[in-house]
Amino acid sequence: MIPEQHKLEVQLAFNAYCHKTLKNEASNAHKIMNRRKQRILNFSDLPFDEEFLFSKDELFDPQEDFNINGNWITNKLLTSGATASSAPEANNPDRVPL
Repeated sequence: MIPEQHKLEVQLAFNAYCHKTLKNEASNAHKIMNRRKQRILNFSDLPFDEEFLFSKDELFDPQEDFNINGNWITNKLLTSGATASSAPEANNPDRVPL
């Protein structure tokens, strides 16, 4: 076989291999994108009214007392700026620590 012709055949075979590989990779990428589209739902696609899209923070109750390291912290105590040991209700025996 002529060396130039052999070199050309090798180059054409490599080009065909690259073409097939890129085609298969593109096909796989399209399959993956379609799978993701089927699984993922955009927030804008949800079928409910916008008036229900709010949240209310009910975790903090300003009237609630907290027990931190055996000391009771009240809203009155927080607003006055006093320390926990100087508060009269901190040493109240009627309270049960959490």
